[in-house]
Amino acid sequence: MFFADPDAAFARGDRCKITTPIAEKISGRVVFSGAVWYRRDFRGKDIATIQSRISRAYAFTRWNSDFTIGMMADAVIAGGLAERAGYTKIEHSCIELVASPLGEMRCGLGWMQSDELLADLAAIMDRASVPVIAPRIAEEANQ
Repeated sequence: MFFADPDAAFARGDRCKITTPIAEKISGRVVFSGAVWYRRDFRGKDIATIQSRISRAYAFTRWNSDFTIGMMADAVIAGGLAERAGYTKIEHSCIELVASPLGEMRCGLGWMQSDELLADLAAIMDRASVPVIAPRIAEEANQ
């Protein structure tokens, strides 16, 4: 998943060690929802709340996923991004990137089953504010 040329990566010593027992139970159609980095001037604007759900919803409609997973640096999880992105199941410090292009790094695993994904999407839509169209504008649109 991480390497265009796995043989060359393994020869260099690159590897990803996953130590959480839940990894063995995540099977079937699994979507890796990716990773994200925002420029500093875009941070704190709640983009992750929207973007993560759009990508998961698209993936679910495309592949009918059983599980969705995400990998985040421990510091990012500590900052609350996993929760803002909708992950309620987080295994902290269970992924270790060794000799990777990103360097040595410990990450956590966020994961959800499809029923949790759909419940999260429903909850976020319930919280969304929908603008009310003024009666005059609605009337003009119907003419």
